[in-house]
Amino acid sequence: FRSVVRANLSINISGNPFVGFDLSGFSGEIPTPELFIRGAQFAAFSPIMQFHSETRPGENNYRSPWNMVDRTGDKRILDIYKKLAIVRMNSIPYIYNESRHISQNFEPLMRPLLIDNPEDSNVFGIEFEYMFGRSLLVAPVVEENIWQRDIYLPKGEWIDFWNGNTYEGNRYIRYTCDLDTIPVFIKKGSIIPLNLNNDFKIGGQISNNLY
Repeated sequence: FRSVVRANLSINISGNPFVGFDLSGFSGEIPTPELFIRGAQFAAFSPIMQFHSETRPGENNYRSPWNMVDRTGDKRILDIYKKLAIVRMNSIPYIYNESRHISQNFEPLMRPLLIDNPEDSNVFGIEFEYMFGRSLLVAPVVEENIWQRDIYLPKGEWIDFWNGNTYEGNRYIRYTCDLDTIPVFIKKGSIIPLNLNNDFKIGGQISNNLY
């Protein structure tokens, strides 16, 4: 999983921004529920979100969330994946706008922190944080059984994507990230277009119906 994060960032800054990965692996035995969920969180804030895997006669290792529940008995998978899928659809207007911008300006969509903060030596060597577009800082959890992680926020102010808490930048913070949470922060002053329901709730159910 850590190699996937590194690879996606590397491919982005090498000139191919629209890259994805097979969520929780293409082949072999199914992952643990925790690894599947952490992978789904990362995929939700990546250019392409997909699950896909090989199938062989007599094997049932398909990486769909419902098959993962059947194989592991962990019903949290389906609820958390559903929320992430909805958040992904909430975010499509933002992703579209940022994709248009980077296509016109020859920039990566997943941006290592040094891209936007070259003067900040603290960001050199930070592998598992990135900007998704110009306004969202994402810090996926890439270690097993970790429910808190230290996150470096560059200069400025940063707003928690999930609860609106504000943090001063140019420092590390200790952030609680239970299994259903991926740390995401909005750069203050940004405009984030979202597709929300009438309750204006991130992760709230939306529909393709026009009426």
